[in-house]
Amino acid sequence: RFFMTRFVIASILLLLAAWWGYERNGQSKALGFVERLASARTQDVPRIVDDIEPFRKWADPLLFELRRTSHKSPVRNLHAAMALLPVDRSQEDYLFESLLASKPSGFSAIRDALTRHGDNASIRGRLWDEVTDESKGADRRLRAGIALVTFDAAKGEFSHRWQQSAGFLAEQLVADVATNPAHFVQWIESLRPVSDFLGSGLEQIFSEAKRPDSDRNTAATILAEYAAKDPHKLAELLLKATPQQYVVLLSRLRPHDKVARDYLVSVFNTDLPAGVDAEQQRELAQRRAHAAVLLLELNHSEPLWMALSTTSDPDLRTYTEDHVSHVAAGPELLRRKLIAKPKDRK
Repeated sequence: RFFMTRFVIASILLLLAAWWGYERNGQSKALGFVERLASARTQDVPRIVDDIEPFRKWADPLLFELRRTSHKSPVRNLHAAMALLPVDRSQEDYLFESLLASKPSGFSAIRDALTRHGDNASIRGRLWDEVTDESKGADRRLRAGIALVTFDAAKGEFSHRWQQSAGFLAEQLVADVATNPAHFVQWIESLRPVSDFLGSGLEQIFSEAKRPDSDRNTAATILAEYAAKDPHKLAELLLKATPQQYVVLLSRLRPHDKVARDYLVSVFNTDLPAGVDAEQQRELAQRRAHAAVLLLELNHSEPLWMALSTTSDPDLRTYTEDHVSHVAAGPELLRRKLIAKPKDRK
């Protein structure tokens, strides 16, 4: 009996020691994760929150305290709210507002926290309200639109809203990226799933002669990114590009060399329809001239020599001479082709 009593006491002591060790380890781990969270970059917070999950019992009181005492440190406050959202839905409003004021570097992390742990239907509705409310700031509305790409992933139910909002989003995307080039990669990739909706607005900016060159060139860069796998779209953009836009787009067309050549030859060989007026004739001549110069860039020189030597279509010849002289490296390219392939000349 004496030995049984000693055994029971020893077992209790061992259990207490194990429990104490378990608690100490949990507290230590939780404290370490919360300290990391407070000083981390926002984009690293989701990974730390995942690490915290097994230690919620100890971490949550520390996180609530961090949230309560960090009002003078917006970053620490934000990170605490992101970590608490899985267990406290009341953090959602604060994170929603933070999302609409976020820098691109932390935007995805906040958006993803809300996607995983927020009320998605409610957030989607609130984001659409933000995008369509013209009294709200343009930066805020742009971020709401970018977030909606995730929250309205199906795009079907609200396709009419995307169509109605695409013009504003294209305008603000160009304005934001032109002013803050560092935003380019994050915003362009985030909006890629709705690039078809943005296309017409971006093309309008791309083509509008009264626009500042910075806006038109930014639109060209965005369109080049979205159309990188569509040689027909790239060719069409190049046919009306300014010299600066031309350089950006041409680099994207070169990998599609054969498909692009076939398409541009068909453009160059387009016959003038019967009954068109003088303005339409000039537009077609300009389009054919630009196709001829593009074909020269793609090592198919015959259309250019035909355009430069024609006597039956003076508009075609004039537009071709002008376009060769204005595209980047045009005269030098022409000189090289003349030296390399004199036999092509007519």
